[in-house]
Amino acid sequence: MKSVFLAPSTLLFVLILQTLTAQQSHAQGFVGAATDAPRVSDSRAMDAFRDLRNRVNRPTIPPENIRGSYYFEEDFKPGKVIYFGKELKEQIYLRHNGYTDEMEIWKGEPGQRNVEEILLKSAEVDCIIDEEYYKLLPYRSKMNNMPKIGYLIVLSDGPKYKLYLQRKKVFMEASEARTSLERSLPARFNDETNYYYSVGDETPVPLKKSKRAVVKVFQGQERAAKAYIKSSRNRLKTKEDLTAIFEHFNN
Repeated sequence: MKSVFLAPSTLLFVLILQTLTAQQSHAQGFVGAATDAPRVSDSRAMDAFRDLRNRVNRPTIPPENIRGSYYFEEDFKPGKVIYFGKELKEQIYLRHNGYTDEMEIWKGEPGQRNVEEILLKSAEVDCIIDEEYYKLLPYRSKMNNMPKIGYLIVLSDGPKYKLYLQRKKVFMEASEARTSLERSLPARFNDETNYYYSVGDETPVPLKKSKRAVVKVFQGQERAAKAYIKSSRNRLKTKEDLTAIFEHFNN
């Protein structure tokens, strides 16, 4: 993966942005744009958008000896960029790279094969792709509980309980068969889907899709959670199932 370097103008923009939001960040920690965030004028927003893009130049297809794709959705789709809570008006096409965890931008030229720009990663920059709302957030890794930062899709964003979906592509090295009962596997990208939740303003942590794990989220309301799962016949298997119970307790 090729390193991405910010242009001087972008670095200056980031420094200004950090200065303006230092007090808010100190009080609230690393959070995404909120609906009551400071507003900017359309002209300032459009100027800022030009600084919210990092220029890159890399192929969108992995080398031939690697099976799979960087993407869950290969096609660019109409997207929206939310900057400090304000939707920017410029027409944009976006695609999430599940391997690099970046938002790639397509400007609409026919025949384009390489990605030329990616959206600047910032807590104040959210985006919407195909009606899915992406926020750059900190979360606790399910592997070792270490903090990470990445794009999470908002499924339920209530005043107390929040539910997120993460889609990522995980690179797996090629493996040789050790016995005649095994088979060799090429280098490949595997799909991985994870769920995270938070209570209040806590950092999102992993959520298992089991009745016991979900009921534990709603501390003090375990009986009500079990009753809801039983009465609604919620199997807690899909994102719709999980979203439904979080929406129920948020309401």
